[in-house]
Amino acid sequence: MAEKGRIKILAIITICIMLISIGFSGCIKDDDNKKKKNGGPSGGTIELEGELPTNTPALPDLVLPSEVITDEGDAHDFAIQYFPEFEKSNLIYTESTGIEPTTYIFEIGNDESNYEHLKISGAGALIYSRESYGELVSETLFTENDALTIANNFISNHGGLGDFVFESINTWGTFDEYGDKTGMIRDYFIDYIHYYDVEHLELDPPLPNDEVPICGGDGIRMTVSTDEGVSHFFRLHRTPYDETTPSPVISASDAYYSLETVYEGYGNMAITNVDICYYSENYEIVQETMQPAWRFEYYEDNDTNKDENFIYVNARNGEVI
Repeated sequence: MAEKGRIKILAIITICIMLISIGFSGCIKDDDNKKKKNGGPSGGTIELEGELPTNTPALPDLVLPSEVITDEGDAHDFAIQYFPEFEKSNLIYTESTGIEPTTYIFEIGNDESNYEHLKISGAGALIYSRESYGELVSETLFTENDALTIANNFISNHGGLGDFVFESINTWGTFDEYGDKTGMIRDYFIDYIHYYDVEHLELDPPLPNDEVPICGGDGIRMTVSTDEGVSHFFRLHRTPYDETTPSPVISASDAYYSLETVYEGYGNMAITNVDICYYSENYEIVQETMQPAWRFEYYEDNDTNKDENFIYVNARNGEVI
């Protein structure tokens, strides 16, 4: 690839990573960054639809391993578990801020309009993206079920679901002018989540299904595009190896008060669901302990689609994350 083309592609990678870090849905939806202060007028309100949970049991903190990926060999060994087509020689770039762990970027393809990238973070996240202009994956109406089929087939061929389960699917954008595809949905964003099993703790009161969702940074998140197929794929699975002694969490009502204190006046939002989870940090951060958090699902009052967003409140200290 010509040096000019390589510089352009590296610039695209950098921009995409920046957009992911602020939760831009055109790249990969990052749960950790869906929370945002709405830019509405002062005097906004938070409306709670439904009741807050009560009588939540004491929960442990989860202890996580230290840095997962420490060098180029680790990065490649990890990469080929999911994408065996990437060879060690495909490593083109490393990033290090001196604060966060080094990340590793692999590339296949030497055409600016047809290439694949794979980023491996020191925390064990995998981020895949591709460009393939002009390739249509559907000649007929492309439906939500079509997108799910493509997503599940892709996952099956790239490491499998493991203990991830489907969580949600959302849409973004339409084709303005594309022959028979005018007005069709352009992108489907599909999320998968995993849970921590707490049955062995014999909690009182018990939690639904004896499990706690792991939210925030962890998950499988992917974009299925009508004109490209799977254009982005994100996977992070932090696996605890130990836990602390269970200790009390703050109540959902106290967490809600913290939320009101921080977000009141930043525009109107409606909270549709509240549950306890374990909060996983951003994929660039090596996290040593995962603590319980209250997860508030909401939509903005000006969102006619009522797309889900999440805000988290630390269930130990009441801090809005």
